Amino acid sequence: MDSSCHRKRNQREAGHPAAAPPSASDTAHVDLPAHSRRPDVVAAVVAAARKGDMMAAKIILDRIAPMRRDSPTSFPLPKIERPTDAVAASAAILSEVADGNLTPGEGREVAKLIEGFVRTLEASEFEKRLRALEAAAGDKP
Repeated sequence: MDSSCHRKRNQREAGHPAAAPPSASDTAHVDLPAHSRRPDVVAAVVAAARKGDMMAAKIILDRIAPMRRDSPTSFPLPKIERPTDAVAASAAILSEVADGNLTPGEGREVAKLIEGFVRTLEASEFEKRLRALEAAAGDKP
């Protein structure tokens, strides 16, 4: 597709009045909804896999048993009950990365979890303080 065709399509999508109407090459014709053919497609892929088609087997395995992108990691981490506890937890992560027990990427992901948890703790503490202030203000005339 040349750039003039892209330009015409972009003009049509933007509602440009001078844009040409869509041509047959710009549109796709599908005779049946995809969901109505799904059982046939699945049956064909399974049949191909049974006949030894490794690409079909890969399609099936990718759907029923996808490969994990990461693996569970276990290491000692101090309990975080207050935002200030995150300092010790961050130090523990850094130590594990430095010792080679965690990759830098794993350390970064665990640190993101801690950061999110600290934000949750801070929001909870803020709400408690706000309710206490509102209750105290409600008692005064």
